[in-house]
Amino acid sequence: MVTKIAKPFAFKSPGRSRRTASKAAHRVSPKEAVPMVGRVGKSKTQPAASLAVLDRDHLSRHTYGDEELQTELIGLFASQCARLFPVIAGQGAPGERADAAHTLKGGALGVGAFAIAAAAQAVEGALRDEGDASAESLAGLSDAVAAFAAQVSHRR
Repeated sequence: MVTKIAKPFAFKSPGRSRRTASKAAHRVSPKEAVPMVGRVGKSKTQPAASLAVLDRDHLSRHTYGDEELQTELIGLFASQCARLFPVIAGQGAPGERADAAHTLKGGALGVGAFAIAAAAQAVEGALRDEGDASAESLAGLSDAVAAFAAQVSHRR
């Protein structure tokens, strides 16, 4: 039985803060937690354009302020974007493309690229539910990836 949860989660019962949740992660059974998939930003329907291209505070918290590690993670994520976007936008099998979008979403959530995460989630959902992604959702993901690339190249 799994006793640890690797992804962010929220308690089913209200009243427990995220801080409490993170401290108690090792003591929570999977039945007591709800994965935070779809909780990008303030609501599930929040447009990607209104989300952070790169939330430096989020990244700093997760790297304990280690700027060298932040730079390395940003570089790795930028490489991941370059590798996965052509797969997502390509003509491959919908399942393969959805898996690539899911992977990109996870990486984006890890570094704080919330606009990419929201856009990748929209594309992933369309690929899984409808077998294809709209040109609009792919353009949204492309724009989010381009904005991320522009911001990190500007900050270096």
